[in-house]
Amino acid sequence: MLRFRNLLVLLVALFCGTASGQVHVIGETSLITCSGTLVESSDGTGYPTDTVLMTTICGDGAGSRIALSFNAFQLPDEDGQGDTLFIYRGSDESGVLIGSFTGSELQDTLITSTIAGTERCLTLVLRTKAAGSGTLSATNTCLPE
Repeated sequence: MLRFRNLLVLLVALFCGTASGQVHVIGETSLITCSGTLVESSDGTGYPTDTVLMTTICGDGAGSRIALSFNAFQLPDEDGQGDTLFIYRGSDESGVLIGSFTGSELQDTLITSTIAGTERCLTLVLRTKAAGSGTLSATNTCLPE
């Protein structure tokens, strides 16, 4: 049942389209948008080592919630000491932790916010240890309640 629901959400996201959206780099503090792409760097040089990059994405309309579709995800994981992406439901790290991801765990995965209050937003926190060697690309769309 959960797989069917995820498939349905993905199909809605694909029909909404994101071709006209902007490209944003993880670390941009707060984004209010219903279309775009989030990447690890804007020029292909990668991200800094030993740092924390945080981005919160919220929909640009009342009643909208965020869906992130990860079309590229590969973070180095060297004996559990690699880069990790934490995703929270809500407008900061005090929200519900959806999960912590490394390696290729999020490749071809859809993550959505909920419809309750500030949990319509998603907060992504990338904690880096490797020198910018990971790949991250996620398109975002807004879904109705």
